[in-house]
Amino acid sequence: MKKKELPKLLFKEDLELIGFEILTMKGFYEKYNAAFLTPPKVLKFYEILFIEEGEGAHYIDFETYNFKKGSILFVGKNQVHSWQKHRSSKGYIILFTENFLYKNQLQFNELTYSYPYNTALYSPITTISKKHYNTFLSLIELINEEYKNITYQVQQEVLQTLLRTLILKVKSKLQPVAPVDNKKKELFIEFQKALDQHIFHTRNAIDYIQMLGCSSHQLTKVVKRFTNKSVKVFIDSILILHAKRLLAENQNNVNEVSYLIGFNETTNFIKFFKKHTNQTPSQFKRIITKQ
Repeated sequence: MKKKELPKLLFKEDLELIGFEILTMKGFYEKYNAAFLTPPKVLKFYEILFIEEGEGAHYIDFETYNFKKGSILFVGKNQVHSWQKHRSSKGYIILFTENFLYKNQLQFNELTYSYPYNTALYSPITTISKKHYNTFLSLIELINEEYKNITYQVQQEVLQTLLRTLILKVKSKLQPVAPVDNKKKELFIEFQKALDQHIFHTRNAIDYIQMLGCSSHQLTKVVKRFTNKSVKVFIDSILILHAKRLLAENQNNVNEVSYLIGFNETTNFIKFFKKHTNQTPSQFKRIITKQ
């Protein structure tokens, strides 16, 4: 029997030149039925959901997030997501590619490690207060109007600027937190990058300390500050997330996923996965592909 592969949501070919699209939820729901929306899919671009009316729930990287009027959800590239309770909701969906923001927007480089798509630092959902709701709705409606009416020659630059404004305004309205030491934040992000490059080869904290040129104390303190986890626990959590994505997205069986993420023995991978998730990789794969 052919193994079931989790669908990938690719950007529309006819919109790839611009790299941007905005849709109303009403139109989106009319176009796609629950059979398409409910099963988890791997997103291959970036997405912002703005909830104008209604309540519901969205599934992002194996966690469920409840939304309401004024909620803004951010779904990043390569994350697994699905629409759960949603039909009563009204609002907008903004889709864009990396290239859309990279061009003439150098400060947006490495978006995966920046606000709002760095999931270790920021929640994928925030809710705008009643005081600021109309401001955000007006900005998103302006983005929608510019998308429909502007000619291509200036469309990209205008939409980039408006999208950047939207993201920065959301960030500015977050609840104030304790001041962040930029050097500590930079070290944490460098650690994230090192993990993304090498985690399938090593889970040893000492290896990353050597790569980063920092002390064990420095890395321990930084990881604790931003994740409230030990270095080992954080490394393991990232590996589990990669394993889940591979189990969900690819046609690889458990043995192949075990090999891909750096385990020489499948039995060790199964023990590791079950220790952290309370289910075997096969059980997880069966559940996620049946949703």
